[in-house]
Amino acid sequence: MNNWIELVSFALMVWVGLWRLPRLSFVKNAGLTPNTIRTLLLVKVFVSLLFAGYVFQLETPNDYLFFNAEGLKEYQLLRAHPTQYLNAFSLDAHHYGWTNLFGVDKSFWANASFSLVYKTLGLFNLITLGNFFTNTLLFSFFTFLGMVALYRAFVSIYSENATLVQVACFLLPSTLVYTACVHKDGFVFVGVAFIFYLLARLEKKSIGNPLKIYFLLIACLLTVGLFRSFLLIILFPAGLAWWISKAINKNTITVFLSTYILSGIVFFSSLYWGSQLNLPEAVVHRKEAFEKLPKGFTHIEMQNLQPTISSFLHNLPQALNHSLLRPYVWEYNSWSVRLAGLEMMAYACLIVLCVFFFKKNNTLYHRLVWFGFFVFIGMMLMIGYTIPNIGAIVRYRSIFWVLVICPILCSIDWTRIKTMFTRA
Repeated sequence: MNNWIELVSFALMVWVGLWRLPRLSFVKNAGLTPNTIRTLLLVKVFVSLLFAGYVFQLETPNDYLFFNAEGLKEYQLLRAHPTQYLNAFSLDAHHYGWTNLFGVDKSFWANASFSLVYKTLGLFNLITLGNFFTNTLLFSFFTFLGMVALYRAFVSIYSENATLVQVACFLLPSTLVYTACVHKDGFVFVGVAFIFYLLARLEKKSIGNPLKIYFLLIACLLTVGLFRSFLLIILFPAGLAWWISKAINKNTITVFLSTYILSGIVFFSSLYWGSQLNLPEAVVHRKEAFEKLPKGFTHIEMQNLQPTISSFLHNLPQALNHSLLRPYVWEYNSWSVRLAGLEMMAYACLIVLCVFFFKKNNTLYHRLVWFGFFVFIGMMLMIGYTIPNIGAIVRYRSIFWVLVICPILCSIDWTRIKTMFTRA
């Protein structure tokens, strides 16, 4: 009987999603036709369910199925003891305290990031009864809203390249895959996407009530901080540079570079502020926590990292190599890793095209674009310094690619390329 209920629930969710989601005012106001929205949503749903099927048949344990099982426990707790379901966070806060914001274990903040995922799944299960595929479907609708938010932000900058913006915001392979099944990455993606969208709203001359936008911006920052607290270290200097650039209306590149030089000084100065505020030490502890996890088949060896300026500089080439170039297509006998490698090669080709066919007088120098660039680079450095596993690297960075690929796509002079090939 439950199988029939789950099947009906799944079919109902598909129908409601395709009918109702395009009618939401936030989605309608993106400037896309209803058929375009439904087509993009169908692509998202198809990829999500395909990935869910791949995950479901894996013989080795994985986070997605583990999260789904924990969500079932939360669903049962919600039905039997709703008070305990709601009190979990206060118990964690009492047990661990509010300090150790960037801790990876024995920390309220570390526990909260997982508890939020489990409890969200518990709520999903009121509708889905714990079905892994229906949960994936609901989560895909949720993360699709993040894609719409990014599209609305970028199309306000690149209005003449709306099709390219659609490709970047809705169709990047790794982003589609790693915002499919319920995981922290999807929540972080939506949070960052709406931060980007809200900053784009603040760029407009007529924005209505700015207090509402600032309130939503703070809410998004808190959400991102709950799921990935260290991301606040990356978002803060980028946001500060954006705000200064907007406030003084001066050269964007100078403002961003100056802000980041100052941020680097503050980062390493925190070595002398005590253990709770020692940011380089927090990065080192994060790396050590990852290295204690069971080693998968895509494990990579990393150099020793110490909380010193010289050690961070010494490890910089390796960090950038791991986060921006790995995996190489040839290094693992796995089709999934090779596909990730091919995606990296495609992005490298786009960068080369952008260098040789750069479109003059474009909006690459827009401060929101620079905000995205610096968030991306900050995230790549954090990934490269701390994560010793190719699979985890691919998953962590997947939700940030759009911040650089969209500006790159829109900064290539495709007309000149087309003319060159036509003449040939």
